[in-house]
Amino acid sequence: MKEKTGLMMVLMLGLLAVGVLPGCEVGSPNNVTALANGDFSGRYAGTTNNALVANNSGSPVTTLTLNQSGNQLQALDNNGILFKGTLGDILGSFGGSTNSSNASATFTLNGVTTAGQTVTINGTLHSTSTTTATMTGLWIEPGLNSSVNGTATIGN
Repeated sequence: MKEKTGLMMVLMLGLLAVGVLPGCEVGSPNNVTALANGDFSGRYAGTTNNALVANNSGSPVTTLTLNQSGNQLQALDNNGILFKGTLGDILGSFGGSTNSSNASATFTLNGVTTAGQTVTINGTLHSTSTTTATMTGLWIEPGLNSSVNGTATIGN
């Protein structure tokens, strides 16, 4: 009996080592991509005086159309400026049998203003329903920081 148990343990450890069992991934940690269990894609519009960004150089930013593919983000603002970035792990869940949601994730986007200033947006996306989400965060330019606040209709 001990021989069978020992043989089974060796076989299981061998399978784990080569990544045959589901959920195992062999590779560099730099190649790991978070798998999203929801989608925050949507057109985020400003909630304060119709501005998504309270204060920025160049033309005002009033909307940001966000597209999510896994943990990769691309966003186009109302001025035609493209932002690229990443989404952190999604906490909570989207949808389900009750058609409700309580999910959130951090994000980072990088781009430029119409005045040519580099921009980083760090923030959080949060959804409490399967159809709406909020974006809150910080707009960071050289010498200028501002708040980001918007809402969107999203699709899963």
